[in-house]
Amino acid sequence: MDTVEQHVVTSFETLYDDTELTDFELRAEDGSVKVHKEVLAASSPVLRRMLSGSWRETTEGHVDVPGTSVQTLQHFIDYIYTDTLPHTGLEQILLLGSYYMIPDLEQRCVNTLIKSLSAQNACDLLEFAVKHKVTGLVLAILDCVQSRRVQVTDMRQHFLNYQNNNCEK
Repeated sequence: MDTVEQHVVTSFETLYDDTELTDFELRAEDGSVKVHKEVLAASSPVLRRMLSGSWRETTEGHVDVPGTSVQTLQHFIDYIYTDTLPHTGLEQILLLGSYYMIPDLEQRCVNTLIKSLSAQNACDLLEFAVKHKVTGLVLAILDCVQSRRVQVTDMRQHFLNYQNNNCEK
C-alpha cells in the first residue's frame, strides 16, 4: 500500500468508531450498520451515484441490501474503513464488492479464497463462482486445477463421496 492509500485508510479508521457523525445506514435482513455517506461514496462508484442526487436512498437515509446479514455488512464496512477482511464468509463479501464495483475488495476475497482452495471445497466454490458470474474466481480456480495445485481426481473423488452420502439419506 502506498502512503496516500495508507493515509486514507488511517483517516477512515479514525471515523470507524465515530458514531456521532454517521449519517447513513446499510440495512440487512437482520439489522443495520451505521456509516458515513462520504466514506461510502469514496469507496464505491455505485454507492457514490446512489448517494448523490435525488435518489430514494439519499432522501431516506438508508439502502436496503436484500439477502445479506448484518454480520456480512459489518465485514464489508470493516473492509471499507480499515482494509481488513474476516477469515470466513468471504463469498458474500465478494458479491458485495462485485455489486458495488470495488475491484480491490473483489481481488482480495478471490486471493484469500484461492489460498484455502482444496479438493474438498473446489466444486462448491466453482459452483458459487459460476452461479454468481464471478469470472475472476472461476479463472483462479481453473488456474489452480491446470497447475495441478488441486487435482481433478481428488475433486472427482470428493464429489462422488459427497453425492453418495447425500443419496443414502
